[in-house]
Amino acid sequence: MSTPPRTQFIQLGTRPAAALAALAWFAFGQPAQATRLDFATLCSLCYGGPTGPDTGLVFGQNGAIYGAAGGGISEQGVIFELAPPAAPGGTWTESVIYQFNDYAGGGDGREPNGGLVFGANGALYGTTVYGGIADNGTVFELAPPTVPGGAWTETILYRFTGESDGGWPYAGLAIGRDGVLYGTLYAGPAFQLKPPRTAGGAWVYALLYDVGGDANSLLAGPKGVLYGTTSYAGVGTVFDLAPPQLKGDAWTYGLIYFFSPSAGAQLGPLLIVRAGVIFGSEGLDTAESGVVFELTSNGQGQAGQWAESVLHTFPADPTDGVGPGELVMGPKGLLYGTTVEGGGTHNSACGEVGCGTLFQLKPPATVGGAWTEVVLHRFTGASDGSRPGNLILGPDGALYGTTGGGGTLFRLII
Repeated sequence: MSTPPRTQFIQLGTRPAAALAALAWFAFGQPAQATRLDFATLCSLCYGGPTGPDTGLVFGQNGAIYGAAGGGISEQGVIFELAPPAAPGGTWTESVIYQFNDYAGGGDGREPNGGLVFGANGALYGTTVYGGIADNGTVFELAPPTVPGGAWTETILYRFTGESDGGWPYAGLAIGRDGVLYGTLYAGPAFQLKPPRTAGGAWVYALLYDVGGDANSLLAGPKGVLYGTTSYAGVGTVFDLAPPQLKGDAWTYGLIYFFSPSAGAQLGPLLIVRAGVIFGSEGLDTAESGVVFELTSNGQGQAGQWAESVLHTFPADPTDGVGPGELVMGPKGLLYGTTVEGGGTHNSACGEVGCGTLFQLKPPATVGGAWTEVVLHRFTGASDGSRPGNLILGPDGALYGTTGGGGTLFRLII
């Protein structure tokens, strides 16, 4: 297999106790929009440098945030932990819980580019794009320490060979029933890893289906069905993979929706709310700079039986944001997301387009009405960073995220 291009994807409580703060007007020389005063930068120059992680974040049961980033002593990537302060208003504490060092031998893997997920056993699971066997990538497990303050233990579950099993897992993993891991590889193959039946045994690898194109992380939906997106040459698809009904049968691929070719189109990961309802985003390089969409099914789940509704269009005017990424759903059906650019003009830190936005989409009060967008924060490229992404909903009901520029961790109380 030839080496893939080193492209990266823009990458899925309770109500908070704090009261909602008042709204302020904040402008960069364009018409003002609401921005919240309860936005806070919790950590600047996190992850060991000015470049933030390219992967999603995940909360642990201890209230700490976990993620992957480049760098480290070996410059091959790290897994980090950001522990919350002991008292409100204190400092978050960053710790590197694992450093990859594939060059030291043993096929450790390098460049953990996909997001992390927690298993029921409290272990973290993820992928490395490179390293392992012939630089084709790995799937790894990080088991938590057995005593407080101890070391996390890494185990390589699978090393891709680049032959019939494929290679280069850019996207992260999903966990299905019985702890089975699901992922996608460069150029389209989807795979599964089944845990061993006995402790210490080998995980069982199998290719499920070649979905084609550059696939994002899969999502495990109802009844064991997997959902995902692909983008290739300006064409985007949303698909599902249904598990076999009988042992030994093949997985069934279904094309849910085909997006017409558009220059620079890039679908983000999906957010599934319930069976038959899917939310997602698409970045565009046309007169529109992206859309947030909803797909609804008539219950059959086959191509042509899903309908698309565009909930919001980001215009070419960059004050509204450029390039929407992954969405999260908050209380009362509110959607939240970030745009990697846009939000302002004449910004010396990020040029005329702007450093990115954090937005909210409110569902209509009546069926068939319009969704309402509010820009909650425009990033300045200063202490709040730039190029936001990796948005997640915390156990306290607040939104947390990172910026690719400035290496910041931020929080927005909603």
